[in-house]
Amino acid sequence: MSNWLKNYVNYKVDSGTLDIIKKYSEIILYIHNSDLYKPGAENEWKKADIADGFFIATACVHNYKIITNERFNVNLNSSSATKHPKIPDVAKNYNIDCLNLFDVMRELNFKKM
Repeated sequence: MSNWLKNYVNYKVDSGTLDIIKKYSEIILYIHNSDLYKPGAENEWKKADIADGFFIATACVHNYKIITNERFNVNLNSSSATKHPKIPDVAKNYNIDCLNLFDVMRELNFKKM
């Protein structure tokens, strides 16, 4: 991670607090019960090496924004449910802002040199 980013971003996915674990469980249950996702879609996010659910849970508990290159699934609806939940789509359900790198640069007032 470059030095300038370290100065602006507190990068931490905390999966150890009870509040975050409860929120993570709620997120997994949301995906499981939502008609936007095919049965079993939550299983991908339950894998040990997938942090997506914990990113959102941590953002919910600490009122963080999420920086991601993932984009909303513009075709997401109950008649075209997907097996692959995306961070921005699930985060939107929890009123968590998702930004891409350009959004962050605008928020931090980066200027062209």
